[in-house]
Amino acid sequence: MPTDAMTAYHVCFAVPDLEAAMGELSAALGVRWGEPIRGRLETWDYSLVFSREAPHIELISSVPGSPWETDSPRFHHMGFWAHCLDATLDKWQDAGGEMYYDSRPASRSFGYVDL
Repeated sequence: MPTDAMTAYHVCFAVPDLEAAMGELSAALGVRWGEPIRGRLETWDYSLVFSREAPHIELISSVPGSPWETDSPRFHHMGFWAHCLDATLDKWQDAGGEMYYDSRPASRSFGYVDL
């Protein structure tokens, strides 16, 4: 991946129990968390939280039928800041990546691409 077009920001894990996952990572690794954020995307009510220090970890709650649905904690994605989201997503798809969720139709600015 070209480093001139984007910067890695975080890794994300989808988890069935946000509070439990926060507690486990705090106890095991000393991770300190920001305040959980609750929101809605399309029909999905979700909760997520970011670690306070780098390397940043995002935890997002499992929601049935959503891109974050899971029965057990799992790696979900690596987040990048991109100068131009459209160009970055197009470049990744042109390189053979498969878009499995595009938030732009919901007026958001991220996409999940399997590379």
